[in-house]
Amino acid sequence: MNCKQVPLVKQLVFGLIEDYLGKTALEICKPLNAAGGKTLRQLSVETTFPRGKCAKVLYVLIRHGFVDVDAQVSVHAKSSREAVNYSLNYQNLLTVARHPMYLTYVRNLFGKFSMRIFCCLLIHGSLRFEDVLVLVQKNTRSQKFVRAAFKRLFEQRLIEPLSIDLNAEHLSEHFYTRSDILSFLSEEASKSCGTTHTAFWRVCTPDINLALQKCECLTSIRLCLVGNEDKIISLLKNKDIQPGTRDACAVRVVEIVNTLTSEHGMSVQEIHEALTSLLERSHLLEQSLADSRSVIIGLKRAISVAQVCFIHTIVKQRFGDTACRLFRLLCSSPQLEQKQISELAMIPLKDCREILGKLLKQEYVRMQEVARTVDHAPSRTIYLWKVQVPSVIAKISLEVQCTILSLETRLRFEKARIVKGQKRYSGVTDRQECFCSSTLLHEQKQAAEARIRKLEAALLRLEKIVLVFSL
Repeated sequence: MNCKQVPLVKQLVFGLIEDYLGKTALEICKPLNAAGGKTLRQLSVETTFPRGKCAKVLYVLIRHGFVDVDAQVSVHAKSSREAVNYSLNYQNLLTVARHPMYLTYVRNLFGKFSMRIFCCLLIHGSLRFEDVLVLVQKNTRSQKFVRAAFKRLFEQRLIEPLSIDLNAEHLSEHFYTRSDILSFLSEEASKSCGTTHTAFWRVCTPDINLALQKCECLTSIRLCLVGNEDKIISLLKNKDIQPGTRDACAVRVVEIVNTLTSEHGMSVQEIHEALTSLLERSHLLEQSLADSRSVIIGLKRAISVAQVCFIHTIVKQRFGDTACRLFRLLCSSPQLEQKQISELAMIPLKDCREILGKLLKQEYVRMQEVARTVDHAPSRTIYLWKVQVPSVIAKISLEVQCTILSLETRLRFEKARIVKGQKRYSGVTDRQECFCSSTLLHEQKQAAEARIRKLEAALLRLEKIVLVFSL
């Protein structure tokens, strides 16, 4: 599904731009929504802003990765800048609300100092290494320490050099190989004086989204596993997030057995039974291609299992335990008739009919008619029921986006209410009335801040659900 074709996503993105960068950036971003993008001259004409102002806003948007640059040579263009098209990057814009999750992930992985570097890149969009040194370096932090933190973030694919030279007159592209970057960030390079690097660094959004998706999926899966299987998945998860192992980490079976027997007191037979269950029944583990005696977490299978677990939870909360049992039956079975569903799920036929009707109305199940005669009479027609998981995922994703948009609107309203209350009581001159109004304002502000904290926590929980259901 193309994000540009969904009005709901556009509305959500435009709200994020206004909150994050202001109304001027919003007015410039609206024309960029068109297919093919816009040039700088077209933006200046459509927004009635001077070209210099449009260029400054575009510069900030490009540094944050919110706008893509498409440099094409045109024979009709008078200069190389007129041949550059600018278009919105919807995927990066929708990840603005995940910045607290990014910072928490980096802090847990590498510590507070690396989190400070990562925070600078999130705030400024893109920075040179020398600019980061100015922002984060203290007397106790040498340049060697900053380079080591940069190297860890780069090896984990959490940051990357920007391929476009933002200071070049004609927006030329510069590509840096992995060996060039590592040699620059190595300890030997920090010893040489006068070493410069013109690359702008930015957060590698796709890779950190994938890492967070993996963590959320494994966390939700562990809730559905039995004790021994949960301990194995927990061990592999901890091994998988070690520095320098951004890809799936293969762990030898012997190491798993030694760790679980020494730390958890499990027997070898219990460990092998749990490994067999994870390998052959749930398929959450896979044998490593490089070493048949090692196992890795099957990421695709883990994501699909986590998605199904989330769907079952949503169905249970919205329609009840009986509907969840019926839904699980349809997920694991081919197309079934209503009588078969009633017998297999042990549900009365009347209740089964009502539940199927509710699920069909909300598009959680599908019904197919198989007519035995030409006239399609109901008495001579077979009705088959089934669940299509991809369509259910699309349905839930749309509902989550609607909820995020509603919460973002309410959050904006609560923040505006605080500002409005401060302006309302700012002109009070009487001393006693001023004391009463300040007390009332303080109480109202505390209540509004409590509501804001709840809304922000709810938005973060919804972003985790979006991560699980993102393809």
